[in-house]
Amino acid sequence: MSWISRLPRTSNQLSYKSKPLYWTSRPLSYTPSLHKISPRFETTISNLSGTKQPETTLDDPEILSEYSTLKSTFPKPTITSQTSQVQHIVPFPEELGTDYSITKFLNSENIGKPFSKEICDILTENINPAEIEIKPDGPVYLPEIRYRKILNRAFSPGGWFLIPRTPHSLHGNILSREYSLICLGRFVSQARGFSIIQSYGNYGLMSETVRSNALMRCCKDLGIASDLWDNTFIFKWRREFAQFKTDPTTGRKFWAKK
Repeated sequence: MSWISRLPRTSNQLSYKSKPLYWTSRPLSYTPSLHKISPRFETTISNLSGTKQPETTLDDPEILSEYSTLKSTFPKPTITSQTSQVQHIVPFPEELGTDYSITKFLNSENIGKPFSKEICDILTENINPAEIEIKPDGPVYLPEIRYRKILNRAFSPGGWFLIPRTPHSLHGNILSREYSLICLGRFVSQARGFSIIQSYGNYGLMSETVRSNALMRCCKDLGIASDLWDNTFIFKWRREFAQFKTDPTTGRKFWAKK
C-alpha cells in the first residue's frame, strides 16, 4: 500500500486535532512540540472542513509563545566585517605632514582656456596599432612610456608634471596614491594609481608602478589613446593583431600578439 493511498480523501478524514501535522522521516509516534500545528493554520483547515473556529491574532499568547520557541532554536548569525580586518597603513611615514597643495603650480590666467589646436591634434591622434600591447587575460593597453612621449611632444619636457596629492596608502596588499596632472599651469585631471604588492623588497619599483598607473588614468581626460576604452575598437584590434593560444606544456590558454 503506497503512501499516496493513505492520504485523506475528504475534509472529514483530516484528523488535525488528534494528531500533529509535520513532515518528518521519524516514526509516527514521535511528536516533537516544535512541529505542532499553529492555531492560525488550524483555523484555516477548520474553515475548509466547515467547522468554525475562533479567529486568532498576532497578539495571541499561544502564537507568541510558539514563535519565541522556534526563534530560540536558530543560532544568531555572526556578521564579520571584512573591511575591519584590513588595516590602513602608511608605508612611508616621511610623507606625513607634506604640503600636497597644487595652488602654487597653477596659472590663474590659463584656467578654463582650451589648449591650442596643434596641441589637441597631438593628444587626440590615432595610436599606432603596433604599439598596443595585450595582457595574457585579454585587456589591451598602451605602455606607459608612450603616454610620456605624447605629453612631451604636446607640451615639451617641463611643460607638464605629475604631482602627488596624498601619501602612499596600503590596504591589504594594494598600494595606492593620488596624483594630479598639470599641463602648462592648468589642472587637467586627478586619479589614484595602484599596484598589487607581491613582495616588500623593492619600494622604489612599487612606488613607480603606482605613479605610472596614475599617469595613464589622468591621460584619459586629455583624449590620449581614448580608443583603448572603446570595446568596438578593442574587439577589432584583437581580431587583427592578437590570437588566443594554448600552452602545450600546461594547457593554459592566453592572449598574445601575432
